[in-house]
Amino acid sequence: MDLATQVLAYIKTHPQQTTIIRRGYQNTIGFRLKDTLIFPDLHEWFPENRLNAFPLASEFLSHHRRLVHWLAEVIDPDEPPEPKAIWLTFSHVTAAKFLYVEVSFE
Repeated sequence: MDLATQVLAYIKTHPQQTTIIRRGYQNTIGFRLKDTLIFPDLHEWFPENRLNAFPLASEFLSHHRRLVHWLAEVIDPDEPPEPKAIWLTFSHVTAAKFLYVEVSFE
């Protein structure tokens, strides 16, 4: 399992450890995680006070349908969007001591 999948699965299975950040966009949802979590290559994927944006592989949509459906329902419970592609943005916000994860459906 790659890091992006690990992070998203962690958010889904540990809702009490995450804070949802809604910015009012119809295709995006953000999450705030404690920066004490341990993920492989954390410093590489969550740069300090910078954004790391990247697309997920196209196979992610077909291989992780339940996770994608869950994310769609978090973005908009009334009309879950159906993505053609998914982008992630990671960052380590050091002053506030949290990891930032943003999911964008395209």
